[in-house]
Amino acid sequence: AVEQINKQGGIRGYKLKIVGYDLSQSSPEAEENVRKVMKDENILVMMTSAPQGKARFMSKIADDISVPLVITASDLTSGAVMKGEKPYLYAFRIANDTDARAKMLAYFAVQGLSNQDIAFLYNADDETARTLHESALRWTKIFSGRVTADISVPMKEDTDRRAAMEAIAKSGAEVLIIPGKQTNIRSLFRFAREAGYKNTVLAEGYTENMSSAGEVTFSGSWWINEVSDLDPQIRSVMKDYRTLYNENCPPSDVESAILAYDGVRWIANALYSASGYRGEAIRHALLSTRNFPAAHATLTIDPRTHGPLNKAMAVVYSPNEKGIFQRRIRTKNID
Repeated sequence: AVEQINKQGGIRGYKLKIVGYDLSQSSPEAEENVRKVMKDENILVMMTSAPQGKARFMSKIADDISVPLVITASDLTSGAVMKGEKPYLYAFRIANDTDARAKMLAYFAVQGLSNQDIAFLYNADDETARTLHESALRWTKIFSGRVTADISVPMKEDTDRRAAMEAIAKSGAEVLIIPGKQTNIRSLFRFAREAGYKNTVLAEGYTENMSSAGEVTFSGSWWINEVSDLDPQIRSVMKDYRTLYNENCPPSDVESAILAYDGVRWIANALYSASGYRGEAIRHALLSTRNFPAAHATLTIDPRTHGPLNKAMAVVYSPNEKGIFQRRIRTKNID
């Protein structure tokens, strides 16, 4: 993104430059290092893909030093950039939070697929999956769905999930929702089919390298993605990446790469439209974002959360084994 922007003349004649730093595994040490780095007044904006805990302390630092922070991580809860009931003034998210993802899962299951009876299978040991599940239950009821089974199981490879899947099969569920990006998703599908569950499975995070020749494990499944590597617009960006760096971006890394790419483009747009290059002016430009054409979706920022307002997500359907990109959809704009 930086190369493209600078080739086009930069921002009002100024070239963009990214200065990269690794965050320490220790949060106190990482916080100390960020504060040291940010003593450089030439740094106008911070950007990070750090997970929830580090994103939260970086949001506090952003407010302390009045330098905007753009977070590109995709597994954040709604409270990640919140200070009580209000967002940190200088912290912003480009990805949907867990509540928006849960809303999409429930909306697509009940209204997109026109099914009322919903089952959930989730990992209560995983904070993201647990938070997604709690929100999805609430949204399922709001969208007039019925929960026929709600089961938590450990997601370790050696766990036998047959009993859970049999209970789901007997519940009469028309759609089984598996919230969160599960590394062992194929084995979950197999357990479901072996237990007699033949209806639709709705999950998250399908990537092209998940399909396997000769398999039909994912047959009839639907998937919701923040970013889909099967999306033609994303493929176009990845083609440019391949031309520039002479290498392919692994399908499992496409989401984080695109969110970073769009994060830089969003920052550049804010710098261009800001009334000046002080933190407050840039913050205001980010906050005022309306209908910015990011590669993965059109971005409007909600001033109540400093995150996307009803941003579209990608839908993928696997009629047999291989996923096919369908479209990007938004939910109903209700709270």
